[in-house]
Amino acid sequence: MTQAGYLLTNTGSPRSCLVDDVGQYLRTFLTDPAIMGMPYLLRQLLVRGIIVPRRAPKSAKRYRQIWLPEGSPLVVYSRQLAEELSRLSSCPTYLAMRYEEGSVDRALRQAEADGVTELISQPLYPQYASSSFGSASDYVRRRYEALRPSYRLTERGPFYDHPDFIRSLAEQVAGAGLSPETHLLLSFHGLPLSQVKPYLRDPERDYTYQCRRTMELLLECPEVSPLRSHELVYQSRFGHRWLTPELRTRLAALPGEGIKRVAVLCPAFVADCLETLEEVGIDGRKIFHKAGGEELTLIPCPNGSPTLARALL
Repeated sequence: MTQAGYLLTNTGSPRSCLVDDVGQYLRTFLTDPAIMGMPYLLRQLLVRGIIVPRRAPKSAKRYRQIWLPEGSPLVVYSRQLAEELSRLSSCPTYLAMRYEEGSVDRALRQAEADGVTELISQPLYPQYASSSFGSASDYVRRRYEALRPSYRLTERGPFYDHPDFIRSLAEQVAGAGLSPETHLLLSFHGLPLSQVKPYLRDPERDYTYQCRRTMELLLECPEVSPLRSHELVYQSRFGHRWLTPELRTRLAALPGEGIKRVAVLCPAFVADCLETLEEVGIDGRKIFHKAGGEELTLIPCPNGSPTLARALL
């Protein structure tokens, strides 16, 4: 008898807002060579000796501003999505976090214990980037090959243009109740140019192409087309020579261009997290208001949306 199952993999989150837990998460995340491409010893020294000691206390404070009673928003909302996918598919669905030690192994072993014969692996990143989708996919494959379970692993690709993914974003825009004069910012996660250039003009891995295509398809939806203006920006910049235009720069400039009301949607994230709730909803709003803006609306990610879950079937 055939029994399919789903494995959804997201980035992960600290176990708590304590500085030690945040530091542990940052060490695991930033020492991934897909995140920081430099020689091993230099990466370890830089991350453990400089970056984490400086960033962990600041990041812990940021996490405290968005933490839910149930825990990390990213984990809570990703779990809701997994539960919705399980309901729609009538298949066991497992959630793993790329940067939580042992998380992927536990999911792979549980699938074996549950009698799954085919495990469908879907990283929860709509667009391809080697540091997100690529890293998660490669890690799941490596652990699958190391554990050697009896079931078959089927790997799914990015879903940046899937009609149900686009529809899930349009539903979020509709739910925000925006006025037609609102300027819509479609904010995708930024990347270093060094991670983008190798895949230019490869539609399966060209990040900027996939971001633009997501935007183009979304703008065709009737829930979005009445808005007067829009633009694509990139957020979460960490270093020089990253993709532009950058979100914070544009938020500071827009009031001077006569735009006083903006809404921000983050189509590179399926679940609300630090990058959406704090970077945009708190810090971004402060930047916009300080520059003379009147209203910034953060449009929620699809989170546990049934429409998004259908895109993963």
